[in-house]
Amino acid sequence: MSTQEQNTYKVTAIVSIYKAERFIRACLEDLVRQSIFEQVEVIVIDACSPENEGAVVREFQAKYPNIIYVRTLERETLYASWNRAARMARGTYLTNANADDRHHPNCFRRLAEALDAHPEAAVVYADQRITSEPNSLFETAPITGRHIWRDYDHLNLLRRCEVGPQPMWRASLHADLGYFNETFQVAGDYDFWLRISEKYPMLHIPEELGLYLRSDSNLEFQNRQRSYEEERRIKENAVRRFLSPEYVWRDPLPLLLRLHSLQLAALLRKTSEGEVRDYDEYEYRFYVCALLKAKLGDIAGAKKILQDFFDLYDKSKNACHLYRILLLTSPGLPPGMRRTEKAASEPPLVSVVVPLYNQGRYLEEAVHSVLTQTQPRWEMIIVNDGSTDDSLKLAKAILQKANDPRIRLVSQPNSGKGKTRNRGVAETSAPYICILDADDMICPEYFSVAVKLLDSNPDVGWVCPRTLVFGGTNHVIWNWEYNFFASLLRCPGPVTSIYRRSVYEEVNGYDETMIDAEDYEFWIKAGEHGWKGKTTNDILFVYRHAFQRWGCRPVINQKRKQQYIALHPWWYRNLPRKELNAVFNAFPVVEFPAKFLNPRAVAQVRDAYGDRKAFKEAVAKLQADYKRAASNTP
Repeated sequence: MSTQEQNTYKVTAIVSIYKAERFIRACLEDLVRQSIFEQVEVIVIDACSPENEGAVVREFQAKYPNIIYVRTLERETLYASWNRAARMARGTYLTNANADDRHHPNCFRRLAEALDAHPEAAVVYADQRITSEPNSLFETAPITGRHIWRDYDHLNLLRRCEVGPQPMWRASLHADLGYFNETFQVAGDYDFWLRISEKYPMLHIPEELGLYLRSDSNLEFQNRQRSYEEERRIKENAVRRFLSPEYVWRDPLPLLLRLHSLQLAALLRKTSEGEVRDYDEYEYRFYVCALLKAKLGDIAGAKKILQDFFDLYDKSKNACHLYRILLLTSPGLPPGMRRTEKAASEPPLVSVVVPLYNQGRYLEEAVHSVLTQTQPRWEMIIVNDGSTDDSLKLAKAILQKANDPRIRLVSQPNSGKGKTRNRGVAETSAPYICILDADDMICPEYFSVAVKLLDSNPDVGWVCPRTLVFGGTNHVIWNWEYNFFASLLRCPGPVTSIYRRSVYEEVNGYDETMIDAEDYEFWIKAGEHGWKGKTTNDILFVYRHAFQRWGCRPVINQKRKQQYIALHPWWYRNLPRKELNAVFNAFPVVEFPAKFLNPRAVAQVRDAYGDRKAFKEAVAKLQADYKRAASNTP
């Protein structure tokens, strides 16, 4: 790293504020307590806040000339503010001083001394205490937890941001590597640390020097979905750079592979003992390790390097399934099964409908997972539902790359999930239908298993795949056998279950009035017509668990459940409004408590459940009785 010309100050602390009036006074009081404050420049960037933070800052400016205040003419992102301050900074080292966080009085001194003593290090970070009490001093704040970070390791940084919220970095890095990417809103610092790590090492100080406020006021907690999606994009870009020929390798590649293999062995040992449940623990270690091996030109070795570990631990099967799908669908690796002349000439057995709305970055994985099917008689229709990003462009590129006549693309104005799924089904003709969301993947044997089960079981309307959830959690769901009455309390299967076209036609497709969870309502309708589902023995579907699906918002929960009740009122009994609202708020969208079921309605149809014709007739009578009673109610 080049030696930087001596600057006016030792440290520049960057404070970006927007609606931070309740924090700014305590923030500045915290900064002036720093033991080297006379060597500290404080730059406060007011991103056109509607509150009166400026009055407080000017009050401090009157006492401390090393505090600079800049108010922008319009609102700007956090990282635009950081860049603005970084370009103004006169400090040798920079640090972000978030308005709601606090520091040990010697924090800046210790971090700056560490950078002085380690000229090879570009960034230094320390551990933090966590509090839920705003505007508390470091020494007296009630502690609710701690961020104890690991010593720096590039591969660990690829897995998750290990730098922490209060690092210090050399100002000269910006001239060398550029500034923060202003297109990010919550994870731009993580992107910057990864870019730095590709060229320079970092340093961890195992001391608690920061106080982090964990509350709903923190940006990442207000924008969990955005944070998750940005981190995913940042990691994917970093992995691509990591594997590029231009990457500057600091370690011999074979040594790196051996080290990574040992890390994987330890990971799987933890998995077998039930200690690891986070998908990220699997994804990037498996994915990167396999691709590193493939980079050496050893495709067979890439497929085998981890399988040896899977064989050692019985409880690693979930991870094995995930690894197989990731490896099979990774861009640049062999796509698996190739199209044959026989596959192209015979009519399709499975119609695959892929609704696409602003998820083009995942689409290639979904398409490749269909291309690898051991049952080649399928057709695919991708329905672009008015995407507002580059998804349509990406879809066209994927189709051109695949060069497979079984795959088609259509576009329509944004119309919602139900209408999009119905449009896709209308464009296809196979006897079996599979809805595959653009961010999910299926295992190579899925079509073969499903077609065989449906062909041999005429009373089965759909095949429900046992499902591996990833993307925040790593667990198996939909591993129970279908029961109609249980399906009224929880969703009986994923939308990617393969069903008969005759089922779709009998229930008139997906209800286009549903705001979401139209697949669950589809299964209720199919069950009312006497159709049953069959669950596979093996995991055949890989479901990306996005942040917006975690703890769905109560308002959306209520609307969805109210729609279920409005469309199928005979199955659910009325509860007092207060209790009804409590139930709606407490249970996920696809789940009702057992007491919500109407026992009288269940009793009327239960005896006929084993006979599809008799059951369908019993349900029809129940519906007619309900409608008759409702029409006679004054």
